[in-house]
Amino acid sequence: MTWIANQLLPPNKPLVATAETPSKKSYCLFSTNKRHPTIPSNNGSVGGEGEAVLYLCIQAHKLPKLKRLITLIEQPKWKKILYAPQPYEDNYVDETFLEQMRTNTNVQDHDYGGMVRSSAAITQQICAVLIFFSVFEFVRQDAVSAVLLGVIDVFLAVTGFAVLRIHLGLPLHTMNTLSSCLLFCATLSLLSPVLRTLTKSYADDTIWALAIFLGLLHLITHDYNYVNSGIGRFSGTISLNAAIFTAVLLGSRLQSNEHVFAFVLLAIEIFAMFPIFQREVKRHSERLHLTTAVALFALSSALTWQLSGLLSVLAGAFVLFLAFVCPLWFMHVQESKNEILGPWDIAHIQPEH
Repeated sequence: MTWIANQLLPPNKPLVATAETPSKKSYCLFSTNKRHPTIPSNNGSVGGEGEAVLYLCIQAHKLPKLKRLITLIEQPKWKKILYAPQPYEDNYVDETFLEQMRTNTNVQDHDYGGMVRSSAAITQQICAVLIFFSVFEFVRQDAVSAVLLGVIDVFLAVTGFAVLRIHLGLPLHTMNTLSSCLLFCATLSLLSPVLRTLTKSYADDTIWALAIFLGLLHLITHDYNYVNSGIGRFSGTISLNAAIFTAVLLGSRLQSNEHVFAFVLLAIEIFAMFPIFQREVKRHSERLHLTTAVALFALSSALTWQLSGLLSVLAGAFVLFLAFVCPLWFMHVQESKNEILGPWDIAHIQPEH
């Protein structure tokens, strides 16, 4: 304290003696008296050396070295603990608080080509929905017979099985798969009369409104990560139920039980079996996955063009926008992303491997 006083006081005002101030020594920084009766001297008397300390405080406000008075108030260093009291406010911020701040730690860099390839799963699903609605309209207009629709169902099932078994070499159990398919087809044939008359009392406008709404719900809630990630189980239960309910609603507007059977079977192949096919193809052959997307886009454009040229153009433009423009848009927006992480975040426990 003597050294600090000699540094702050003018040469003609030396400090004769020093005094250790009590716990309220910080009050002397704002005192206007040269003598304070509460500051004792070394011999126990009041005044004396305490007067020198107060004189130091009074004269120091005229000096440029005023900041050195902070050293008169000795405080322990702030620690990031809760189990011990500290002489700091609850909202105190340490000078090293921002040293642990990290920005954009978890941000991943994406390339345009990879994002376009990842959007192929979305393209395939949208095209599959367009094909499904187009086939229904052709069947309703009697442009496609029940026999032809049944042949299409068998062709799709055999083609998908052949691609998975022969081209990709997956270990599929042929007899078990065939027996399961026959049992399912038999059950569906028994339920076809019930499905055809299930929503017969509904108006056509109501059926179309519900079908379009459920089709959009299917696309929004579909588990696209199931195809792209290649791991985990299918979690698109809502999307699958919406698609099957759409098939039941539309099937009630068909002519016969055979039409209903073939149409609902087509819906099950598209919405229940096709995601499994997509996933396996994506895991084993990226080129075949992209080829499937291009083929479905061409088929959906051709079918919707037969029904409405405007609908075909709008649907095609929307699919191309999602496949090529949205990835570029996402990359542009990601440039302005600023993720801030620091000691204020919740700690994440990392398990030991």
